[in-house]
Amino acid sequence: MSNENHQNLSSVDVVKETLEKIGDVYFPLLIINLPDLVFSLIEGFSEVSYLLVISVILSLWYTATGYIYYHKVLNEQNITIGRAFKASLSKIGNVLIAIIIISLIVFIGFLLFIIPGIYIANRLYLTLYVIVIENCSVIQGIKRSWELTKGHSRFIFLTLGQVIGIPILIVWIVFLIIFRDVETVENITNLLGSVIRYLWSPILFVSITLVYNRLIASYKSAK
Repeated sequence: MSNENHQNLSSVDVVKETLEKIGDVYFPLLIINLPDLVFSLIEGFSEVSYLLVISVILSLWYTATGYIYYHKVLNEQNITIGRAFKASLSKIGNVLIAIIIISLIVFIGFLLFIIPGIYIANRLYLTLYVIVIENCSVIQGIKRSWELTKGHSRFIFLTLGQVIGIPILIVWIVFLIIFRDVETVENITNLLGSVIRYLWSPILFVSITLVYNRLIASYKSAK
């Protein structure tokens, strides 16, 4: 791959473009993820253990729906929220199996040492996305993600750091300044975690789509 292609994969550019594009789709993506918020809050205030399993499965459904919806929007294809939900139904089984396999692989990586775990997580970052968007099997999705992310672990790591890591750190610092007590901050973040995650979810949908498009373009140009 040429140096030019590597330079084009800028995590800062992904963040900038995400902020530029989020305005048009923020509320539709919030609507898609709203049932997940409601169910998470119910589960948080309930002692029924099986609700956690149901919540995870539903969350994967909403995630697949968000992927389909914004991928179509970004590529200027006709799509509605209802159609995105219907299209994602057939993906839930593969997505659930994939998340279990990925979790085990990443866990083993972290057992070896932290850095291998982070590296593996970065290489498998697109697995769920390609399973949903490219309509492939679990094994094909894992192979495809590994293929697309080859040589781009740093790009993915920096992008995730800016989209997820830095915002979490900022929230913690702000709460710590306000409440001046770590235990209080932990209690508040546990209480408001579902709401904060919900409000931030559109950012994650947009950013992963932009990362995918860049890696696809880079992969094609290298062939």
